[in-house]
Amino acid sequence: FSVPANVASKVVQQLIEHGEVKRAYLGCHSENVTAEIAACVGLSEAKGVIITSVTSASPASDARLTAGDVLVKLDEAAITDSTSMQQLME
Repeated sequence: FSVPANVASKVVQQLIEHGEVKRAYLGCHSENVTAEIAACVGLSEAKGVIITSVTSASPASDARLTAGDVLVKLDEAAITDSTSMQQLME
């Protein structure tokens, strides 16, 4: 297998700084918004993620996210899919 250089660089930097790799944790499961989901929830574009479940006592539950919520921005940055959401959180 291979690891992209930008991912490896972040991992190495965290190991140097913290002695471990820290990952962002929101405490929910989500799916990418598809054209079908977008149509069902009234979005004009198939972008973002839809929350499918929330773990109790997690940052997501503290933020009052619930199943069915659609996330399209994080601090004014666009969330296009689950990968972009993870990258924005790290």
